[in-house]
Amino acid sequence: MDLKDFHVQVKKVRLRLLKNAPYFGMALIKLARVRESSIQDTAWTDGRSIVFSEEFIKEITPEQCNFVLLHELYHIILLHVFRLKDRDPFFWNLAADLKVNRILEIDSDYYEKIGIPLDLKKEFGIFELPDIYNVEDFSVEEIYSLLENNPNISKFLRDDKDAYYQDIKKFKGTLKEWQIKEGLRGLESYKGHSPIGQYMFEEVSALLSTKVPWYKLVKRFLSSAISDDTSFASPLRTTLYRKMILPGEYLEECRLADVVVAVDTSGSISKADLADFFGHINKMIKDFEMTGVIIQWSHEVYPPIPIKEYKNIKISGRGGTSPDRAQYYIRNNYSNAKLVIYLTDGDFEKIKAEKNSIWVITPNGTTENIINGIVSQMKRI
Repeated sequence: MDLKDFHVQVKKVRLRLLKNAPYFGMALIKLARVRESSIQDTAWTDGRSIVFSEEFIKEITPEQCNFVLLHELYHIILLHVFRLKDRDPFFWNLAADLKVNRILEIDSDYYEKIGIPLDLKKEFGIFELPDIYNVEDFSVEEIYSLLENNPNISKFLRDDKDAYYQDIKKFKGTLKEWQIKEGLRGLESYKGHSPIGQYMFEEVSALLSTKVPWYKLVKRFLSSAISDDTSFASPLRTTLYRKMILPGEYLEECRLADVVVAVDTSGSISKADLADFFGHINKMIKDFEMTGVIIQWSHEVYPPIPIKEYKNIKISGRGGTSPDRAQYYIRNNYSNAKLVIYLTDGDFEKIKAEKNSIWVITPNGTTENIINGIVSQMKRI
């Protein structure tokens, strides 16, 4: 293939995926940047880019291009670059390749059907090893452990280590794992329209279910808002705060204005939960120099008070739980709120979260009733 044919082929794959397996088509658009490089190599990903060596492009067929493109895309979707951590890169690459190649093998008939034939020749990629079967049912971490701890396989692989190409490269930019995860969350609605991907979806769901402290979510929210990367654009990109200090790669100190903190004071909230809520409010004020209002809500919404006067608050409510009333009140009275933080136990009917909200759930509460929202399970302070 020449470079022109390569770009045409990538476009074909993208369009056919969008039509027939939109989850993967949107992933190829939102999560991956496909480009060529003059570096003498084959193809690789750093978790953000899918890179083909120009020399490698000249040597491959369209079917091989399809296979490599999807192979690297699967690495990105499954966060293999970020999950490497301090593991042996050789065994990690091998474990990750076994995983994605097996899934591609399972889905190959469908890809053929939609006009994306894959070259599954064994010499073109590693698909199996002695004593390791059904890798589609294992996480990459489990496969890695099998490879590293089996002395026969370990020796067999290490003897041929130099011959095995490692296509997972360390990302050197500013992209963070949580940004990819937020991108993946944005693809959730496409799952039902993609006839393939069962094994991918199961692992992605497990990756996205990790509990994250609320304060990290706030930092992520702030970080997304000032990002120049349109692939991960926040719905609230403009003027999120009046002052922001960025001492380095991380958002360690910032002032967050125009915030609504909505505290659930219904009967299902215990005194210990309320103490946690206000302990977290105190932490937010200190960490983010936050300004705005606190509202209490149960079966109705109670008058707001300035956030910094939270120590003078008198608890109202203790009745039923109606988060929709809190949402309605905030929408009508604080439409310019930059961020809404709900503190609740999640004990209510399913509700659709606002785009500019974070839902902080009590340690023993339920997170399943928040639809399309950013949710964190609270830890005791």
